[in-house]
Amino acid sequence: MSSVENQVPYLSIYDLKVGERKSKKEGDTFSGTLREWEREPVDVSVLATVIKEYGVSCIDEFARFVKADSSQEKEVLSAIKEYVKFVNWEEDSHKILHREILMHDIELFKVWHIFGWEKTNIPDFTAIYKDWCVQESERGKLPKGGAKIYGMTAGYLKLNLSTSDYAEFAGGYAVGNKVAKAALKSLLTEIDLEITGKPLLEILKHTRAFALESIKEESR
Repeated sequence: MSSVENQVPYLSIYDLKVGERKSKKEGDTFSGTLREWEREPVDVSVLATVIKEYGVSCIDEFARFVKADSSQEKEVLSAIKEYVKFVNWEEDSHKILHREILMHDIELFKVWHIFGWEKTNIPDFTAIYKDWCVQESERGKLPKGGAKIYGMTAGYLKLNLSTSDYAEFAGGYAVGNKVAKAALKSLLTEIDLEITGKPLLEILKHTRAFALESIKEESR
């Protein structure tokens, strides 16, 4: 893979999912601080949407970086779907953390590392995802005024989560997602409204996109 990177610098879907922290300066510590991002993480739901709407490239059997065909796109989307199912339904946080660590292994999670985009041709993830949300809304699959609802939900979570937990949620990390889900369930209980299963996960997915955009705007 290194030979391909030398020819065509690219970011894999794993690289984009985990993001990249700024280099630690001498004397820096992690206690009480949240290190800034060199490249902010992209939520897996946004990655999946971009792959379906925009396409993705991959390293083929001849070590070439080429446009993925439909069967290859299905392969990477299936890997993302399996990951989402695991982190959303696995109750043991230690197992989730172990899974996140293992994903760094190229051999065990090859699909996450061989699919991606050229660094000079990275899609506008936020714009593509927002366009998709608008299209879904127009088809009636999202509630009327959905954008405002998700924006309000993101605001609620920002007020009720710690800064680090909110950032982890916006970045699509399992721990942040778990805390956000618990906070949203608490809100629903207070207003005597029951939303569980897939509908709740859909709310969290769309809310995360707004949270990520909010953090980006604040950092500008």
